[in-house]
Amino acid sequence: PQLSPRELEALQLYATGIPLKSVARQMNITQDTARMYLLRVRSKYGQIGRGVASRTDYYIRAVEDGHLPPPETS
Repeated sequence: PQLSPRELEALQLYATGIPLKSVARQMNITQDTARMYLLRVRSKYGQIGRGVASRTDYYIRAVEDGHLPPPETS
């Protein structure tokens, strides 16, 4: 989906396991605003049939779309 720069930033931070409170702090926004960005991301993925229901799903989508590097394999 077409994500705004702030939606993408929230996705990248949250998908790596950072708590919502810390995502908001790092983005210099309120927790409600960070939550809103993540809800928009969820909605946009849902609109294209690639649902997001958990933090793991956010991570999977971010890796699939090249927004985060894939996990290292040993």
